[in-house]
Amino acid sequence: MSNWKTPVGPLKWTFVSGKGAPKYGKEFTSENPADFEYKASMVVDGKTAKQIQNTVIKPFWDTNKPAKVAKPTSTFLKPEMVETDDVDEYGAKLKKESGNYIISASTNANFKNKDGWVPNKIVLLRKNGQTLPENHPLVKGDVGVADGSTGVIHGVLAVTEYEGKAYVKFYLKGVQFAKFVPYESTGVTAEALEGDEDDGLGGDGLDDIDTAPITDSEGPQL
Repeated sequence: MSNWKTPVGPLKWTFVSGKGAPKYGKEFTSENPADFEYKASMVVDGKTAKQIQNTVIKPFWDTNKPAKVAKPTSTFLKPEMVETDDVDEYGAKLKKESGNYIISASTNANFKNKDGWVPNKIVLLRKNGQTLPENHPLVKGDVGVADGSTGVIHGVLAVTEYEGKAYVKFYLKGVQFAKFVPYESTGVTAEALEGDEDDGLGGDGLDDIDTAPITDSEGPQL
């Protein structure tokens, strides 16, 4: 295994707190803690992807590959696929490569010890390297990470082997945010209504999240 972190970039499909994300897609329903994971993804351009392939993935594979496997079946770096206007015989839109690539990191949302299932915690860091406080809405799982967020994904590289195939995995350990955009899934889209009458709810709305540093020391280094 080897520690590695991405460059700063746009975050996508990032689930790092709360219950996590279903391992087998959003349509999969389960209450089993083993079926959930924390994950973070990032979009990089072709030039950056090629550099990561040549300076990170290939050297790591060459050093750690299984004896009887010539090349990895897959890695954590894959082409980004986007929808086109063309459809298949069932009416579903066909996809093509965009020219960009997706870096994907993940880890189990829970692990098992002698006492049962225990939540796995992902390290969440501010831009200045300090950890987010336990009462931050993202740490508590009250909000998610929306598109528009940017940052660095921290993790560990590993080669896993299964039934004669091998994969270069990027196991998620932490996310450091350069910019955090909260996502709240309420299922309701609201807009201001006309009229001056008080709505009777009181106050001016939710307090802003305090983003001031909580200590003078740097956060943990992954």
